[in-house]
Amino acid sequence: MTSTDILQIIFLLFLAAVYFWPTAVAYETPQRGFVFVLNLFLGWTFIGWVIALALAYKYSSEHNTAQNQEYFNKNRYKKRLRRFNK
Repeated sequence: MTSTDILQIIFLLFLAAVYFWPTAVAYETPQRGFVFVLNLFLGWTFIGWVIALALAYKYSSEHNTAQNQEYFNKNRYKKRLRRFNK
């Protein structure tokens, strides 16, 4: 195996990572399957890839906002309980 072959393999791995970037962004969200399928079948077109990336970031921010809100409500409830248990 020559150094050119190794560079080609590294380049292909880099391209695969960039190609599946929207899937990686949406990995923690419930819509990760939808983003993966969209990315797999339409990601080869630039427009499909951009749409998959935009949806991944949208779903990711919605998911993080919901988690933060749940954490905030849980802590607010604990603070109220501490006030009444004194």
